[in-house]
Amino acid sequence: RVGARAVSRTVLARLRRLAPEAAAVARAVAVLNTNSDLPFVAALAGVSEAEVGRAAGQLAQVEILRAEAPLAFVHPLVRDAVYHELPSVERELMHARAAEILTQARLSAESVATQLLAAPCRGQPWVVQRLREAAGAALRRGAGDSAVAFLERALREPPPSEETAELVLQLGQVETLTSGLAAAAHLRQAWVALEDPRTRAQAAAALARTLLFTAPGAEAELVTRQALREVPAELIDERQALRALGQMTVYFGAGDLKEMRRLGDVTISGSGPGARMLASSTAFSRAVSGATADGCVSLAHWSIADGVLFAADPGLFPVGAILVLAFADLDEALDAWDELRRRSYRQGSLLGALTAGMWQGTNLLHRGDLRDAEEMLE
Repeated sequence: RVGARAVSRTVLARLRRLAPEAAAVARAVAVLNTNSDLPFVAALAGVSEAEVGRAAGQLAQVEILRAEAPLAFVHPLVRDAVYHELPSVERELMHARAAEILTQARLSAESVATQLLAAPCRGQPWVVQRLREAAGAALRRGAGDSAVAFLERALREPPPSEETAELVLQLGQVETLTSGLAAAAHLRQAWVALEDPRTRAQAAAALARTLLFTAPGAEAELVTRQALREVPAELIDERQALRALGQMTVYFGAGDLKEMRRLGDVTISGSGPGARMLASSTAFSRAVSGATADGCVSLAHWSIADGVLFAADPGLFPVGAILVLAFADLDEALDAWDELRRRSYRQGSLLGALTAGMWQGTNLLHRGDLRDAEEMLE
């Protein structure tokens, strides 16, 4: 801290000896950070590109900016000194202007959203849209924490009232990758507020799945039971997902044991996520109830085929299906755990990564591979 304060005093003293344009350029570079291209710095600093060039030379001479392109500070502490010297309101307004400049230049949604995180909230729909786009891009590269930050900022904007419930649902779904308790709160809020039957059913399923890991099993069972009463009969795949969750609540100390006695009557329709979930839960439940290996393995294979189930739910239903393969002493169970873990890391799913490590370690333990099991469980 002492070193940082000394650097700050030195940097600011050097800045005060330079022309006002040089200070403006340094502040613009500090706000733009990794997007400090010459035209953007000029627009944000309110000077010409030629003036940016002259100012950059002066700033390099006093060891604030690097002498070589692109425009950047010689050290992060130097950037911090310039950035935090800005009054907070002025800093927020510069971030808002930077977001507009980057939007006009058609930079990525994530670049714009990074600026919007520190900009003032004004209730602008375009801001909400860009933040949601950035969250989607962050998810695709497995950056769940960044996606959560973008969506939380979008809610603070705030969004148009008709978009709020869907945005809360999106936030809750992303939080299932990083924070179960936060996800449960937002998913419940969305479930109560949404009106579209299909989206409500999806929110209920996500909520129930999250509650299994964050609350007594009875809470998840209550949600699935209520949702099944509400979901229209024509939403077949959504109903299958909820029925699968109802089966799984039995293993979390709740649910209806009578459901287990009706396993032979389960019929699966289509090949969507709900169908795969029901196939997985049924295969597992039949296996632990003493059904034949061939039938259970066949159903488990189908449930995880094509990666549909892994993409829809990396933390619960794949486990049941892969355990059926493990019960049958099939080596491919280990390959399936590896695939689940790889996908979990790509998705940024903490729950998925922990799940794969724990159950693969258990699988290895049962096979007698103690060294590998220990490594996986650790």
